[in-house]
Amino acid sequence: MLTTGLSKKRQALLFPSTENLPQEDIRVNVLFDMDSTVIKSESLEEALYKILLEQNFEKQKIEEIMSEIKDATNAGMAKRMPLSETIPLRLSILNRHRVNISQDQLSQMEEYCKQDIIEGVREMIQELKTEFGNKIRLVMISGGDVSWVKAVCEELGIEEYAGNIINVKNGAFDPKTSRIEDSKIPATWRILGNELRPENTIINGDGGTDLQLWDEGLAKFFIGNLIVAEEEDRPNITALENACACDNYAVIRDVEKWKIKLKKYIRTILGEGDPDQTNKVDFSFPEKLPLAA
Repeated sequence: MLTTGLSKKRQALLFPSTENLPQEDIRVNVLFDMDSTVIKSESLEEALYKILLEQNFEKQKIEEIMSEIKDATNAGMAKRMPLSETIPLRLSILNRHRVNISQDQLSQMEEYCKQDIIEGVREMIQELKTEFGNKIRLVMISGGDVSWVKAVCEELGIEEYAGNIINVKNGAFDPKTSRIEDSKIPATWRILGNELRPENTIINGDGGTDLQLWDEGLAKFFIGNLIVAEEEDRPNITALENACACDNYAVIRDVEKWKIKLKKYIRTILGEGDPDQTNKVDFSFPEKLPLAA
């Protein structure tokens, strides 16, 4: 069980406060997940499904294999298994059914992911950029392959991103040339650096690795995304929605409400909302968040 590990004293040591900064110097970090948040699918799951369709399997066989792969995906989402295990596991399921995987097949997902962006997200990102300009910093951090993440970010106009490196050799996952991080915390630190201030940071995502950023005190605001994900597959998000009555946390199920909530949080951070709440960080989380073990 994950708990809120950073005390306010520890937060003060790690993160410079913006309390005394001029309002015009404050910038909002808006972090996005990719899979089932910005795009409709789980990218690796979809890639393996497309590879299966190229085989001479019956429909029922494909459904059985995909059920195994989806279980592995959900284990990672619920933090029951680290990404460094779930990603190789998903590829090995195909190998177990005598299906080889090529790097070219994985590379084809770049174009697919661009076409898979949820309707309305392009417009939402553009509206945020137009309204807030350089007052916001848009970043995408995903457990998907970094080439797929890059393709989606280029489509959306997001300049900063991070993802895993998923390589195959001789038809199977290649641990020597792949790089899989179990958490999004290292990538968040690498990208944001000295601008990583919890009171200025908003997390948008649907899985345990996204919620972990909030749980560990790296962001004040969290927006749980259930636009496409099934609620029963995201127990962390739905459990916290039911357990935590907190203005810093929200669950959205459509893009319009997502945009409204994002703008509200951004304006609050910039001091354009309720003046009594401006720059006052309230880490009033439950003592233990309902994340799966």
